[in-house]
Amino acid sequence: GKGDYHSAGEAIGANNAIIFNTNRTTKSLSPLHIQQDHVIISGKRLTYRYPQSFSETKLDTSNNRVLVVGVLSHAKDYWRRQGIRKTWAENDKGRVFFLVAGDWSQIESEFQQVGDLIWVDIEEQWLHLTYKVQMFYHAVEKHYGSPYKYIMKTDDDSYVAL
Repeated sequence: GKGDYHSAGEAIGANNAIIFNTNRTTKSLSPLHIQQDHVIISGKRLTYRYPQSFSETKLDTSNNRVLVVGVLSHAKDYWRRQGIRKTWAENDKGRVFFLVAGDWSQIESEFQQVGDLIWVDIEEQWLHLTYKVQMFYHAVEKHYGSPYKYIMKTDDDSYVAL
């Protein structure tokens, strides 16, 4: 439940000072604005980044498309993500997001160009999958900009009929 999460925003100011507050904060990098926040899950503090568009998404829900999808993906699996973008997620931009971890420098360019990644600052390994999923649930609950009823988690080796 909501009581399991503790979070606060964090931003890097122009003078590189770290500023803490309880609201979402922005760290601007061209061409996308990168939002950064953190959550504490099972006593572990996780910093994550998501595109500003994640919180500004305003989708038409009149067709009952009220599902947000998180796709677990390894930072090195760019071609799997591209395959999903060109197939089952092609008509669902703003509703399907890839959850990646590991070295920020490995995915920074894709993050800025595509705008559908949510990155968590944790080593990419099987034992950390639970952290990635919980971080996604937290990020959707706290920051997602469109109405939703359901959150779904899947893997990048799955085909989903939306």
